[in-house]
Amino acid sequence: MREAIHATEQAQGALLRSQRLESLGRLTAGIAHEFNNLLQTLTTALQLAGMTAKETKLQGLIDTCKRTVARATTLTGQLGSFGRVQEGRLVTVDAQAQLESALQLIRGGVGETVRIDTAFDPDLWPVTVEPLQFDLALLNLAINARDAMPAGGVLRIEARKLRLDAPLQGLAPGDYLHLTVGDEGRGMDAQVLAHALDPFFTTKAPGEGTGLGLPQAYAFAAQARGLLLLDSAPGAGTRVHIYLRAPPRRPRLSSCRQPAPGWGRPAAGCCSWRTMPRYARR
Repeated sequence: MREAIHATEQAQGALLRSQRLESLGRLTAGIAHEFNNLLQTLTTALQLAGMTAKETKLQGLIDTCKRTVARATTLTGQLGSFGRVQEGRLVTVDAQAQLESALQLIRGGVGETVRIDTAFDPDLWPVTVEPLQFDLALLNLAINARDAMPAGGVLRIEARKLRLDAPLQGLAPGDYLHLTVGDEGRGMDAQVLAHALDPFFTTKAPGEGTGLGLPQAYAFAAQARGLLLLDSAPGAGTRVHIYLRAPPRRPRLSSCRQPAPGWGRPAAGCCSWRTMPRYARR
């Protein structure tokens, strides 16, 4: 009975969070569009001013303004992308090919101090997603992982075929692609974890983070009718788990219940959700 009540509370919380993200997405998309128009005007004006400026001091001020506008343009692009998560068109894609596409972006984004380890099951099932948001979600998670390891470390990305034998926080039983992005960073305590999915919430210094990375990934999973869960503790790093439903018209994966050996590695090619770690939830 207690487990049923807890599951209901988790499902209600996920629904409310999705509704808030949908409303916020519409708002941010409109704001981003208007700000982008203003920034384009400022960019053009600064370019013209730079062409006519003679004094070195004046040119320095113009360059400072250009850098500020460039940062504002980047933030506006992130806001617009966050808003479009709710509006995108879902298509069925080859998961392996989509992961390789995302990895190209990730390799260029995390720098040389972070080693990327990958572990993908063979013959991954296709998934129905918005491809651009898929890439952006994994890139955002990778950048968060990089920032959590300022001295460098290992970023591990896994993709597994998973059979859910029972509902999991609103997900129906069935076959899923289980993505895991894990780092060896500082990890999050319970207080930070409770707000980690809130838009604009960040523990980074002013100017170093927007607080939209995790919310975008969460909104992407929700848009694809999937699920995102966080697993983190101080000093133990963070693992982000994304579950994406596999199309029903394909061979079913037989259920297996044996414990998964190693860091998320499934036994005999598959695993049950009951063998997954216990997640820190909101």
